[in-house]
Amino acid sequence: MNRSWQVRAWYAADAVVRRVRPVPLRVAARSIHAGVCLGLASRELLVAVDEAAYASHRYAYHDTDEHNLRGLFDWELAALGSAFPQQGRILVTSAGGGREVVALWRRGYEVVACECNERLRHRANALLSTLGADLEVLPVERDHCLVRPGTFDAAVVGWGSYTFIRGTARRRAFLTELAASLRPGAPALLSFFARRGDPLRFRAIRTLGNALARISGGEKVELGDVVDPTWQHYVARGELEQEAAHAGLLLERWSQDGYAHAIVRRTPRG
Repeated sequence: MNRSWQVRAWYAADAVVRRVRPVPLRVAARSIHAGVCLGLASRELLVAVDEAAYASHRYAYHDTDEHNLRGLFDWELAALGSAFPQQGRILVTSAGGGREVVALWRRGYEVVACECNERLRHRANALLSTLGADLEVLPVERDHCLVRPGTFDAAVVGWGSYTFIRGTARRRAFLTELAASLRPGAPALLSFFARRGDPLRFRAIRTLGNALARISGGEKVELGDVVDPTWQHYVARGELEQEAAHAGLLLERWSQDGYAHAIVRRTPRG
């Protein structure tokens, strides 16, 4: 099915609600817009909207060498310094244009990486080839992790990507795959948009979205789901702790310094 007109309509509606004034009215309009979109949109449409964002350079930094060669952010360096081994085999998921892959390779890690977006994967591999790195970002299905049981000493889940896995069940499945690839006791770094409490806009989006989903047969809308302009999820600490525990991972650190992130660790006997 050609969804191009639906994608265009999605972004046109998003542009309209962003122009609403004053600010409180705009927040209300965007909440209604998100509830309607999430309640009625199919998973296929949400994926098409996400892919269009990258194809149109909405997140253009992924396509620039300046970004992909900038190295690790300060909060990433702090997290690695506090919990990661200084050497070993490391898995990078949602590798994007290759920023984390290049940085970790330059630090001497043996890196294995994967990315579901074909455009970004090709961009990363072209950069790695130019740098003379003997590694390749591998393809993987959306919302999945490369599984190589008990192989890795650590893992980095690409910048912010946990926010883009829709639904508790999919996030638990992803973390289960991630845990399976880690050696017992190995750490993993996740980053995301963080949620504190249950703000009115999150509750409104969930209520409206689920009312429409019951009519349309759509997917359940969870607290923290938003549209901005693609589908996204704001993660709460308790929520992540439960999802990690389901996968055999312990939440070791939660921080909102620099960018919201967490370190989880595979249980020693997991």
